[in-house]
Amino acid sequence: MRRTFTLQPPNPAVTSTGLSPAGDLLPEEFDHLMGDQVVTRKDLAFTHSMFVQCFLPIRALPAHNNQHWHVTHGSASIAIEAGRLADPRIPGNWEAQEVPTGPKARLLFAYINDFAIRRNTPVIDLARSLRSFMETNQVPIGGPNGHELTKQLKNIAAAHILFGSWGDDRVRTRAARVASGIDFWIDHDPKQSTLWEPEMQLAPEYFEALREHRVPLYFPALVKLQSNPRAMDVFCWLVYRMRSVRFAVKIRYAALHPVFGRTIKLLKHFKIEFRKALIAAHRFYPEARVEPQSDYLILYPSRPLIPADAPNRRL
Repeated sequence: MRRTFTLQPPNPAVTSTGLSPAGDLLPEEFDHLMGDQVVTRKDLAFTHSMFVQCFLPIRALPAHNNQHWHVTHGSASIAIEAGRLADPRIPGNWEAQEVPTGPKARLLFAYINDFAIRRNTPVIDLARSLRSFMETNQVPIGGPNGHELTKQLKNIAAAHILFGSWGDDRVRTRAARVASGIDFWIDHDPKQSTLWEPEMQLAPEYFEALREHRVPLYFPALVKLQSNPRAMDVFCWLVYRMRSVRFAVKIRYAALHPVFGRTIKLLKHFKIEFRKALIAAHRFYPEARVEPQSDYLILYPSRPLIPADAPNRRL
């Protein structure tokens, strides 16, 4: 008997630009049963559709190679270049940042993108609203966690991103710096070693791209998976991809390797890590029907975690 279990794949119903249309992916208000859980509107966060197809590094990159990163998934690709920020502690000094990496960068991107979309503003409050957001989702913002959030926030603020897509009749490149500006309000309390009163102004081109290509995420799952960033990525990919599966789709591990395992050299080792991540992600989307084989996955039509026909009302 054929055994299937629930998880998700990449997207066949992609436009010629490599991006899915955003309009039908923006439910405003609904309840959707997911096993014994209920997905509600307040659980959703929004992000750019590229970030559910191409992903950040799993962990910090080596010091000699932490300024550049690129990932290609089908006809979509992103390239990220690290930038510099004015050093809040040393006047006149420019501080080199790194490519955003790890689970905290993923959570921060989700927060920043969601804040911009939900409030229709390029000015992102990274003080009270961010604290409230993280505390509501039980993500500690003090101690080592606070240090890592601050580090990744600065990495995101300085990052330059290229979005690339290949269609039948044209190739597109879109350049965007995430932030056109960021202000840090310096905390002079010697007991505090983090800068945690910033405000970010999104660059106009990034803000417009975000509004045009936004898709929803189920944020509680990302929080619970943050100890396993590869599972975070697999979960986002599944939720996005399964919307378009209308018949059985076969996806080879060799095609998934450069997307989810760029830093894993051998395909046989990637298969092991990917399947671990798939099992972890599947806990939060148990209705996804996925059948792992030795060299590929088969995706079967499944009930979407976030219904595609949910009402699309003003945010």
